[in-house]
Amino acid sequence: MMETLVSVVVVPREGFRQAPARLAQLLDLTDTAFRLVYVDGNAPSRIARRIRCLIRRQGGTLIRADRYLRPTHARNLGFREVDTRYTVFLDNDVILTPGWLGALVQCAEETGAAFVSPVICIGGRMPPVVHVAGGVNRVVEEGGRRRLVEVYAHAHRALPEVLAEIQRQPTTMAEFHAILVRTDSLRALGGLDERCPTAFEHNDLCLSFAARGATGWLEPASIVDYVPDLAAASANAPYHLVRWCRAWIDESLNGFCAKWALERDDPRLAADLASLHGRRRRPARYLRALARLVAGHAGAEQVDRWTDRWIDRLLHADDQRQPSAVDVSCWPGRRA
Repeated sequence: MMETLVSVVVVPREGFRQAPARLAQLLDLTDTAFRLVYVDGNAPSRIARRIRCLIRRQGGTLIRADRYLRPTHARNLGFREVDTRYTVFLDNDVILTPGWLGALVQCAEETGAAFVSPVICIGGRMPPVVHVAGGVNRVVEEGGRRRLVEVYAHAHRALPEVLAEIQRQPTTMAEFHAILVRTDSLRALGGLDERCPTAFEHNDLCLSFAARGATGWLEPASIVDYVPDLAAASANAPYHLVRWCRAWIDESLNGFCAKWALERDDPRLAADLASLHGRRRRPARYLRALARLVAGHAGAEQVDRWTDRWIDRLLHADDQRQPSAVDVSCWPGRRA
């Protein structure tokens, strides 16, 4: 039998409603042998049961935590179970395409890359629209201050146009929607840095590899598409609100700035923060629209106040800084 070279670690991104369908596609579509490590960070019970059944039938390791997890913590929990040459971190809302995994592994084998990024699309549109296809992620000195330079190459362009222009190439930009890393290279870093638990974690990883002289590559033969789900859905809203709360984002910002000697008022970071903080408002948009229909603008303002109180209660009712109770279950199955 051929050696299994890669493990796929799946973690929650910002909700759970899509998770069973995306897991089923991963198991059915992927023809490259892999070991599955699935981290379930407190999915609703009906969804958790479907996930468990899929993994039990196909084989893999299931890590079930009793609390919502910061993404970096979830990935490190999964990474502890990895014993293959490569590790792929995959969010639970990503649509895959045939050959996606084999292309990443082949690129790493042929280039010696520390990490490999697929072309990442967004939104499940036709034709697909690119979210990021390589780019730039580095820190520079300007006027005696350190600045983050962040470029998402080919963002918002139609995938067929982009594929006609690009080929396999070095990159210093990748995101955790889907990324392959060389397991030994990540272990040499001590795993993912939990000082960036919720945001800026992809910047940190790419910068950390570059600081050691390790290379990253873009592999356009591998294409994935992440589809943001309805934030207000009952299976998504509680985690979505906590995932993008100010406390978790600020924790990541402080850790990232301290590690890379950046200032919080860095223009690039300010732009990222505006986007991140906007995400916590997504569940309330639908409620505000309904409130306007029923009670006018005064009702919409009340929804805003209620949403802020709800987030505060979620954070205070369950102290996310405490260790989670974790249950690890393994089934041999036929996956690898």
